[in-house]
Amino acid sequence: MPNVVLTGPIVDGNMAAKLKEGVLDGLKEIGTEVVADVHEQLYPGHGWVTGRLKGSIGVKWLPGPGFVESGATSGDAIPYAYWIETGRRRGRRLFSGYHMFANADSRLQRGGGKHISDVLLKYITKKLGGRGLI
Repeated sequence: MPNVVLTGPIVDGNMAAKLKEGVLDGLKEIGTEVVADVHEQLYPGHGWVTGRLKGSIGVKWLPGPGFVESGATSGDAIPYAYWIETGRRRGRRLFSGYHMFANADSRLQRGGGKHISDVLLKYITKKLGGRGLI
């Protein structure tokens, strides 16, 4: 099997670490935007009764990527989050559901993910001292 050796400004010195930091900072901003979007969709009469579900929704960071979920802020998933999202409980459809996570995902994906690319590029460029990748 052939060896692949990478050289250049991206892999030399601490450039790879800066690139990783830029990506993680960008993902944090995107995650925060998604959480805010989900929160905006939960209000009295529309998925919000006590505020427990809304307060539990946050970004959960793993060793790899992060993701937005119920229970991210408290450590305990809210059992009825799926029911509020889908309107289904124990296999039965009880109402149409609020689809707050699906709606937030759809808005994030609009434009073919250009917003995601723009945010990541902004943070990567900042970490690389304004040089960017191009």
